[in-house]
Amino acid sequence: TCRILADTGINVILPNVVWAGLAHYASAILPQSDNVTRYGDQLKDCAKAARESGLEIHVWKVCWNLGNAPTTFIAKMRKTGRTQIAANGNALNWLCPTHPENISLELNSINEALAHAPVQGIHLDYIRYPDQSACFCDGCRRRFERDIGESVANWPKSAYSGKYKESYQTWRSAQMTGFVRTLRRNMRKNHPNMRLSAAVYPEYPGCITSIGQDWG
Repeated sequence: TCRILADTGINVILPNVVWAGLAHYASAILPQSDNVTRYGDQLKDCAKAARESGLEIHVWKVCWNLGNAPTTFIAKMRKTGRTQIAANGNALNWLCPTHPENISLELNSINEALAHAPVQGIHLDYIRYPDQSACFCDGCRRRFERDIGESVANWPKSAYSGKYKESYQTWRSAQMTGFVRTLRRNMRKNHPNMRLSAAVYPEYPGCITSIGQDWG
């Protein structure tokens, strides 16, 4: 496949090998997919084939989304209060991006992927919230109240559609931007020659309020 791509003029490939709760390579941090057992380490194999064909390889990383994570991993995250909660109270299969342990998990898994095989960059996908209705977990409430310096009554309604709606939307996007800034700082220290890119929504600046993604 890499030879065919190189012959047609492609110079960079982005294999989707790591999610918030699953890795298609031998990971010490995330659950390992069945593909690794059946076919081998997908990231190392892909990086080897890409190098032989003169292709750059940028690891495609799905952030926060637990869509294909093992049910046991999702249950563990939910039990420990690390998944997102929608405004209607429903639990979502997404990691809360303001939870300190989730931030560390994402940063560490990215660093692991970059060090696992000879790659040239990381490409972030789902570097956002699922929609405007998340996250309204207890942890987000505490961290929002801490940052604005006041208690928020009538949670989550006041933050979703009431008095604090605008400030909470601004706060949400600041959390996502802060994560990318931290990642960039870590990469400059540990992987200075690697590139950072992201898949973003075209509806700017509307995506700032809709999904908390201020890519500008």
